[in-house]
Amino acid sequence: MNKKLQLAVFLFIIFFVFQKTIDAKVWIISDSNLEVRFNDETALLSVTDKRCNKTWEQVELIKKWTSAKTTQTKNLLTISLSGEFPLEVILKLTESSALEVELIADAKAPFEKLSFPPAFQTPDENHYLLFTDGEGFLLKADDTEYGIGRQIMHSMRGLSMPWMGITDSKFETGYMAILDTPDDSEIWVKRYDGLISFEPLWISQKGKFGYDRKITYHFFSEGGYVAQCKKYREYIWSKNEVPFTLTENKRARLSVRSL
Repeated sequence: MNKKLQLAVFLFIIFFVFQKTIDAKVWIISDSNLEVRFNDETALLSVTDKRCNKTWEQVELIKKWTSAKTTQTKNLLTISLSGEFPLEVILKLTESSALEVELIADAKAPFEKLSFPPAFQTPDENHYLLFTDGEGFLLKADDTEYGIGRQIMHSMRGLSMPWMGITDSKFETGYMAILDTPDDSEIWVKRYDGLISFEPLWISQKGKFGYDRKITYHFFSEGGYVAQCKKYREYIWSKNEVPFTLTENKRARLSVRSL
């Protein structure tokens, strides 16, 4: 290859990369606590917690999804993705600074499993995974011995609760993800660049998409794993009409007072 041809190829590559960068658009939804950025070229998110100036960035997608169209209404993004099948993603930053991610597709669309959204990269080894297996425990981000992988729901050998989280070693900053539709799902715990993180894995319903899937992320500038546990308690108690505490049961059921 002569020098002129080499130069032409080099310039073409530079132009192509530059053009793709220009074509890409970053969509932003934000409030006083968080700034969420969606790159419609990579289909990836980054979340900056303004309270502690910490940014969480997603790892690359396992399977390629292409953003076909994105629209914004205040703090809600509607994203149309093309890949194995047409997929609509709703990103919503709520009034309480929770980031809701809802996946919508044709209920009859055939598929086996879907890992989306991808994991947030753990920043460094000074972090822990909140592993909600059994009674729950903290697993150091750079651990290489404990068995990780796909964690199933609703099983004696699976997760006790449909959520996981990451916290720093000072037990202050971090985030958690709650699977609002835990049926037909797993949490996939992996190592990315030697550091442990996790992402949801949606399983088919009899070989089809079945129904809309949803996961909610909460980000923390303080409180560590205790704040995350309290957030899940708040979440799950709000979904149950049955009184949880002994005092509440006594008020609701006179017979309990005799115990």
